Amino acid sequence: MGIRNLLDFLNNTDPGELDESLNELGEKSGEIFRNKGADIEKTIVERTKNMKSEEFVWFCFLRGNFLRGRDVVSNKAFKQFIEHCEKEGHHNYYFDGFPGGNLLPMFKPRFREAAGIERVLQQLRDKYGSGREFVIREIERPANSIQVDRKNELSLELKAR
Repeated sequence: MGIRNLLDFLNNTDPGELDESLNELGEKSGEIFRNKGADIEKTIVERTKNMKSEEFVWFCFLRGNFLRGRDVVSNKAFKQFIEHCEKEGHHNYYFDGFPGGNLLPMFKPRFREAAGIERVLQQLRDKYGSGREFVIREIERPANSIQVDRKNELSLELKAR
């Protein structure tokens, strides 16, 4: 579908009907995830609700690494990763430090993307030693060095209220 076709579709669609259809689609996809044991929203909310900002950024980075391939498979794999970390006593998912050896569990069913994620985590372990150090050096410091115009700063302050 080209851009023009998409614009024509959106311009000729009742927003109420579109919203209703999107809600219905969301409900059906949620049902599919639940039926396949791949619903993850409650798990993520429960694990992140008391996290400090740096730890939350690290958790989001980890979650992003699992968003490869099919959603159902990647959701199940991420849930297994969370359970593995908690079982091994890494309740902050390597934020304070990486253990030696493999960092991912043996996924069941097999998760094709596991080798790539394992390599990423091992590289982070070798270079930073912890998720915290990665967040500080690669995300927080560069973000803090960005200059924001005063009018944009005021706008952000207003939106935050």
